Amino acid sequence: MYMRQSFLFAAFLCLFVTAFTQEKKGMFSGSVKASATKLPLYDAVITLSSPVLGGKKFAVTDSAGNYRITNLSKGTYSITIEMEGFDTIHYNNIFLPKGMSQGVSVEMRRVRQPSPSKNK
Repeated sequence: MYMRQSFLFAAFLCLFVTAFTQEKKGMFSGSVKASATKLPLYDAVITLSSPVLGGKKFAVTDSAGNYRITNLSKGTYSITIEMEGFDTIHYNNIFLPKGMSQGVSVEMRRVRQPSPSKNK
């Protein structure tokens, strides 16, 4: 009986310690719209980079222009938002506190087409 109680106590203690030592994760989320029309842009590519990632994470906006990148550690991040036909947007040095969320929503401008030169 004593052995069973000791085992149950040890198992409970391990679960309790594990629950409190796990790092709370954060996330980036937001929306992407066209600046001229205010309509959502779907299939825009969001690239998140940081030394804490050991690489990059990617997301693509959904049909409502929304994205979400989860399971992120505390740290400083850079985010790039790209969409064909639109100017690329870069943000650097965005600090993400432990277990928190950061919202990054943007309005993208269409790339300006150069006016044709007139040959005389």
